[in-house]
Amino acid sequence: MDESLKQAVTRNILESMALGLMVVGHDGEVVVVNPALTSILGYTMEELTTSSWGGLFFSRDENREFNDALMEVISLELVNFHRRVPYTNPRTNSQMMLSLVSSFLREGEELTGVVLLVEDVTEAHQRLQRERRLLWERNILQRERADGLKKLALSVAHQVRNPIMSIAGFTQRLLKSEQLSENAREKLEIIIEESGKLEKTVKTVADYASLAPPVKGRVEVGGMIDDIRRATQERYDLSPGVDSNAALLALCIAGDRTQLIRAAMHIVDNAVEAGADGLKIHVSETADGDIFINITDNGPGIGHDELPYIFDPFYTTKPHAVGMGLTEARHIILDNQGDIIAESPPGQGATFHLNFPVAPCHL
Repeated sequence: MDESLKQAVTRNILESMALGLMVVGHDGEVVVVNPALTSILGYTMEELTTSSWGGLFFSRDENREFNDALMEVISLELVNFHRRVPYTNPRTNSQMMLSLVSSFLREGEELTGVVLLVEDVTEAHQRLQRERRLLWERNILQRERADGLKKLALSVAHQVRNPIMSIAGFTQRLLKSEQLSENAREKLEIIIEESGKLEKTVKTVADYASLAPPVKGRVEVGGMIDDIRRATQERYDLSPGVDSNAALLALCIAGDRTQLIRAAMHIVDNAVEAGADGLKIHVSETADGDIFINITDNGPGIGHDELPYIFDPFYTTKPHAVGMGLTEARHIILDNQGDIIAESPPGQGATFHLNFPVAPCHL
């Protein structure tokens, strides 16, 4: 194939592509664009090819996330980078959602350019937002149920704590009597032991009922996972493995960092108490732009009949547990605009999927 025919084929492919395509040289100059890109970004072919991408896009503050994504691709040299970002078309002033996928052009070891594919996914994003609103409404009902439970739990804890303390106190005084038979002493010690268990239950319920509303900020995924690993190491001398790439760990979610770590540690506690001695945290991004933080253990798993009830209050299969840890974890995650589901394939441990919308890392 001669050179002129190659150019004609290339030109025809570029002009017929539904996806926008941009090639940025290592000096920041936009060297190749196609018609679809001009339509999506709202700039003419001449504007795109005669200006540096920095000068062209950084002049509009409302497109900061789009600009940040470009910077991230170039500075980190990310191959197969995929991100959804909002974008305002400067011609129509319309709000859009764009999907960005990157690659690189190289000559040997030298980077010669960045290839960026741009797709308008506004319609799919709007459909997702409608689905999220329905999910949010469902979560509101669940939170209202949880709030009702919290009020009931606080009332019960208050009503039960004082009688327990009285029972335990009077029993301790009776145990000091030298006239007690051995049989009576054993019975009183059982009362003390059972009172202690009840006090533990009351304290757990009171802690759940007193959980404050989240103080939301920007939480970097990688930093939060580091905190979870550190807390697990300190509590159990166990270091969870992490399976992710740098781009996903650099993403942010909106939430209360302290509460989210507390929720994750309830999941870790549940795994270790069930007999797991290995944990792995896997981070992934969905096609809809959400972030999944998956916590997997190598324990015995959760029985098929038990799985629907593990987030219910006081549900536990452990003899000395209260059964509020996963209830609280779910409540925290729902309060922080997330969702949680669990799965446990036979013989493969358990995995908890924590799902959050991605948020800008800057306020």
